Amino acid sequence: MSIEVLSIAPTQALTQDQPDLVMTAKASAWLDALRAVGVAIGTRPPVPICAYVLVRFSATGEGVTLTGTDYTTRVTAQVASAIGTGAKQGTAAIPYNWLQRTIRTLTRTDATADVTVSTMGLMGERMATVKAAGYTIPLVTGPVNDFPDDASHATLGTFTTNLDNFRATLDRVAHASSTDDTLPILTSIHLKGSTAGVHVMATDRYRLAFDLLKLENGETTPNFSFNLRSQVWGKLSRILRGETIGISVLATSERSRVFPGAGIEALEIRTKGLTVQIVATDGEYPKIQTLTQYSAGATAVVSRNELLRQARIAEELSARNLPAEVHISASGLSVTPGLDDFQEGTRAPRIPSTFWAHTNTVSDVVTAFNPRYFLEAVKAFVGVEDLKITLGASGDGVAVAKPVTITAADKKHDDEATFRTMVMPVRLPNTAV
Repeated sequence: MSIEVLSIAPTQALTQDQPDLVMTAKASAWLDALRAVGVAIGTRPPVPICAYVLVRFSATGEGVTLTGTDYTTRVTAQVASAIGTGAKQGTAAIPYNWLQRTIRTLTRTDATADVTVSTMGLMGERMATVKAAGYTIPLVTGPVNDFPDDASHATLGTFTTNLDNFRATLDRVAHASSTDDTLPILTSIHLKGSTAGVHVMATDRYRLAFDLLKLENGETTPNFSFNLRSQVWGKLSRILRGETIGISVLATSERSRVFPGAGIEALEIRTKGLTVQIVATDGEYPKIQTLTQYSAGATAVVSRNELLRQARIAEELSARNLPAEVHISASGLSVTPGLDDFQEGTRAPRIPSTFWAHTNTVSDVVTAFNPRYFLEAVKAFVGVEDLKITLGASGDGVAVAKPVTITAADKKHDDEATFRTMVMPVRLPNTAV
């Protein structure tokens, strides 16, 4: 994110009535920068100082930057600046909510208005003021020395990739991550670097999603494993800008010297005017890569739009805690909502399908899924015309309802280089299986 600053004029000395930092930019520029660092400033900061944004100025370095952190995520938005003669470096800790609310309120009718943020010493206190639309609004700043330092890391490897591809890959997989904080490791998207690219996966124990991010221009990724909180990624995805991003795999210096390639603690993501450091979710991710390596008992290829339509209807009409039934046969596929008392009489139109099955397979395979999970799995295939649903095979080759993998029609369910999602079937009501 690049924000053009109109003027910056730090002074040589701090006095009672003369500001030591003066920074002027358009209101929209300040709000864009604050929106970016706000990703790392939650509603319940771990310590009071994390409710502040660190404003840093350097005449010879990065110019003006705004930094926010909650100890697990640190976001720094850089401001391209015009440096005045005799400018010095300086920092100030300003309450994030106060600064954002003040600028937004004063310039609500004119996003192009100039806003000046300045700091000064006054009666033994450091003050910050916002000047805009004829108003001057002051506030006492926080202790800069209490603001968390940028942790020291060793860089184990770096790579660049197309931002749109990176975002699309993680977004496709994220739907399968858990929202239950009692198992923090499952709330994460797992990234694993290899010579093939970055393997991306997520699971909440009831569904799985896998994809492979291939790098452009012959780049390779370092070997690493990293657990990225899905909730954090959802926020970051909205602020990243530009065509490409640079990613560094970081570790503490001590660990990297003793155990080369181990001790990975953070990822650093860099885009235009923005640097983000993310601390990994601690723990070993479940070994789920091999779960799609099974013999296919049957497959059905159907229109993704038609399947999405039926999945939406099933999700909206199914009774609470009842699964949606999926019927698969040579005549097509249908998804019926789960109803309390009238399941036997519930019907849905068959979606025509290209069907292949082992000769021992029964004519109609019936399985059931959590309707929301099934809908989210189908929705993840954005831009895909037809989907393939692959059922597993029992020991004698008969198609069975477990496991079930969804892929694009021209992809294989066990191909690690393609996007795949698996939804675990649930027990049908009034049955033993």
